[in-house]
Amino acid sequence: ALPQWLLPCAFAQSELVETLLTLISAHRLGDAPLPLCPLGELGALGPDRRALWGVLEPVDNPPGFPAFWGHNAQSVLTIRQKPNAYLVRRAQPKEQKPPNYTAQVSRGAGQILLAERMWLKTQRLMALWLTEPVLANVWWPFQAHPELTEAQRKALLMWQNSTLGLFIAIGNRQETRGAWVCFRKPVWLRMPVLDVRALSRRQVNALARAFDALSEQPLLPLSQMDADPVRAQIDAAVARALGLGDLSGLRAALAREPVISLTPLRQRRRR
Repeated sequence: ALPQWLLPCAFAQSELVETLLTLISAHRLGDAPLPLCPLGELGALGPDRRALWGVLEPVDNPPGFPAFWGHNAQSVLTIRQKPNAYLVRRAQPKEQKPPNYTAQVSRGAGQILLAERMWLKTQRLMALWLTEPVLANVWWPFQAHPELTEAQRKALLMWQNSTLGLFIAIGNRQETRGAWVCFRKPVWLRMPVLDVRALSRRQVNALARAFDALSEQPLLPLSQMDADPVRAQIDAAVARALGLGDLSGLRAALAREPVISLTPLRQRRRR
């Protein structure tokens, strides 16, 4: 997570900053406790693009190692995705690597992807579930610890694409140009996320069922999350499972944030 002194600058709306600080420091939303833990306690992140680009290149079809390439806001609409590229060794590698280098980096592939960089105005998803383990260029492959069940992994995906998961992640962003942000590996590994190990079987199963029902439903851009019926269903499922109140107010406030909407906050006194 960001250094504590940077967190008060995370959002333009003071109530969002206060909520973020309470979530991160006290693991509470209002009066409701939330089981949170650093992401690194749940698994590991795989290689970034720098480990790939000099030796491997993407092609459209097999053979090659499955990959998920890019973050096209017009095509990455749902949580559940399939590989969209395959990595093959360059005919003339730009870096000298051993012949088994593809096998080496492929050990860092993951079935879950977490955003490495995003354009918050138009993109829709912070985390994806792939049909098979992949490598990626603008996503971090995440390898959940083997003791986490499939249902727990699905619960984590529901959390990360809920308003609360988005809120904490965006609050820990590294800005590069306004809404163009990135999430470095150390930031993700320290990021507070839902501790799915602390949930009851009933809670995990409820979130997993919601994942199965919603993971192929297209979401609207983050800047329209307040009008997104699928995001509202994700939030409702998370709120029910965790015993939280209505998240629509937080969702609307987050959608108003200038870093997401690219619209300044304007308030005029009424006469």
